[in-house]
Amino acid sequence: MVHSTAPTATSKFKPYSYEMDSGVSDYKLIKAWVESGDCVAHTYSSLREDARVLAINRNKMLEAATNAFLCGKKDIARNLSRQGQLLNIQMKQLHVEAAKTIFSKRNPESLIRRGQVRTHSLLTRLLPHYLLLTLSTID
Repeated sequence: MVHSTAPTATSKFKPYSYEMDSGVSDYKLIKAWVESGDCVAHTYSSLREDARVLAINRNKMLEAATNAFLCGKKDIARNLSRQGQLLNIQMKQLHVEAAKTIFSKRNPESLIRRGQVRTHSLLTRLLPHYLLLTLSTID
């Protein structure tokens, strides 16, 4: 049984909750506070920066491919398009790696064992994978 310390009209939020340990009157203090705001934004942007740079370069490459195609230079367009597609694959891989890091930082094993999962900063398409992975580890 978990007793939350959520804010009320007369109280201030305390970043802890109390969990009954054995069904008797033994309670243990568990830290329920996680980084948010600027701290998470910094972690998120630093882990995703390389992917952002690849996305910019991919877009430039695909735009150049389009221009080459419109000018009738189909071989150059095809080559630029392939390079853009490779950059896209690399960018997606970096996003997956960043998601793994972010998810593991925000979801320590002790939190998962209690059946709680924080999904902030995960790309929507990666969410089902991480939820299934996490749920399979809960006893």
